[in-house]
Amino acid sequence: MAVAKTIKSKAWYAALFFAFCFFALLGFELWEDGADERENYYVDQLLSNPPQNLNIKAITRLQEVLKGKDAFRFAVLGDNRYNFGQLKKVLTAAAKDKPDFIIHTGDSTSSSKYHQYMKLLASIEGFDIPMIFILGNHDVNNRGVTCFLHIFGPSNFCFDINSYRFIFTDNALENTDPEFARLPDDGHKTYSADRGIDNGKMRDLEKLLQGSAHNFIIMHLPPPVEPFRFHSFDKNGEHFVTLMQRYSSRISRVLCGHIHGYGDVESNGVRYVVTGGAGAHLVSTKEGITSKYNYVMVSVTGETVTHTVHFVD
Repeated sequence: MAVAKTIKSKAWYAALFFAFCFFALLGFELWEDGADERENYYVDQLLSNPPQNLNIKAITRLQEVLKGKDAFRFAVLGDNRYNFGQLKKVLTAAAKDKPDFIIHTGDSTSSSKYHQYMKLLASIEGFDIPMIFILGNHDVNNRGVTCFLHIFGPSNFCFDINSYRFIFTDNALENTDPEFARLPDDGHKTYSADRGIDNGKMRDLEKLLQGSAHNFIIMHLPPPVEPFRFHSFDKNGEHFVTLMQRYSSRISRVLCGHIHGYGDVESNGVRYVVTGGAGAHLVSTKEGITSKYNYVMVSVTGETVTHTVHFVD
């Protein structure tokens, strides 16, 4: 009898355990469904209003202020993700240097959610400095691209300040092989998502470089040059480096984020700068990478371009 009771007791607890797991899983799925519905609702509400085009407004403003001036300064920072408190610290420190404008190199959210974009906008409110944003790989999930385009404007764009051209290239979106696989013959091939610049954009980029003697290239992921190769973009990465080398006399700086720290290297006559220290968890110490929160201040005077890094506690 004791053995039978023990078996029944174990069976009872097992049934309770499985019932708990079932309802917990069901509850989690219902919660996820509800969260997705709420996300879609808020994004749809955002889209029901006119586009904010904050990048376009910032560019229009700074072009008016800097028209005819042969000297200007701008700050570059990126990769705050979830840490909006640190972002405000970095922005506050940069604002004290009185830049004419600020460039954010991407990953301004952690998972591309509507409420994260709203926190971003709240974080930059009160800074009376034109700010220009580009997409990062953490900004393109869910409906993040939709939010970005509505709030900031196009993700690939360029503008000129006097004789200097600023080219913003979105290289954060993942793409799989665009061709149809012919099965079973192509079944042995390996396919992986990669990030980078497609062939059409590479051609457009070269045309833009040919049209200006002084070019700043801004993108989220750095190209495959040391010491950034371990965390660089794949698609047309080597092609991009070759293109930069070909037009090295026209490249003022290549400015990137993605790596959470600071790095600066000259390769084949081109200066590559990574500033990804605006709040996200800092990368482990690596050769050529300083693992500190930071922003970079770029100064332009006539034909001369210099930059300095500023570390922020």
